[in-house]
Amino acid sequence: PNTHPKNTTKKEQTMNTQTNPQEPETHHIENHGTIQLVQAYANDLTVVNAARVSYGKHTNTLTEPDIKLIHYLMKNGHGTPFEHNMLTYKITCPIFIAREWFRHRTASYNEISGRYTQLPQTKWTPQPHQLRTQTGKPGHYQYQPANPTQAQQAHQIIQNINQQTQQAYQQLLNLGIAKEHARIILPLTQTTQFIYTTNARSLLNLISLRNHPTAQHEIQQYAKTLEHTLHQHMPHTTQAFIQNGRKAP
Repeated sequence: PNTHPKNTTKKEQTMNTQTNPQEPETHHIENHGTIQLVQAYANDLTVVNAARVSYGKHTNTLTEPDIKLIHYLMKNGHGTPFEHNMLTYKITCPIFIAREWFRHRTASYNEISGRYTQLPQTKWTPQPHQLRTQTGKPGHYQYQPANPTQAQQAHQIIQNINQQTQQAYQQLLNLGIAKEHARIILPLTQTTQFIYTTNARSLLNLISLRNHPTAQHEIQQYAKTLEHTLHQHMPHTTQAFIQNGRKAP
């Protein structure tokens, strides 16, 4: 979702800071994952007040000069005012996406443990139209849709491996093998889930790198949804980010 709702009013800005009391909305990411924003202490006023504290000032209402200040901070790379907020997400995705996600280290993560619980049966099998080929050198790959024969054969191979590893995992558990050993055979297509807590600055950094044409297509879809959820709470910050070429401060 690259389209965003209209900017919130001044009154809404003052009300939008608290955690979400209702059941979080579930955003489905193609056929392989979900994102839920489970709580947020975040709005554009947090940015303004963090910046204006340098002058001993504070405001409870977002004004036009405040919005211009947000754009100024974004454009000129003044990043720390964007750190005084918090957003917590629950993510489900294949392990290979989570491993890319965890490279963004200025955040807090807690992931489901394959030592303590039996992992879910779900594994991602890309549909034939989702499979790609690559040419070129590392860092300069070009991706194209696989031709129908390639795609169908690859789809079947991945589907078979997913089914076989799930059966083997269950067999090991049935034998009484510890979960921590049974899990080692599971593929990167295995679904995992984790809690991700971050601030707007770190989130914008992730979005700028992962919602980018050179990022893997699958993680791009998560980054686009993260941008959409951030816009719901910090519309002026998100608009300033977009106008700045999606370059994080």
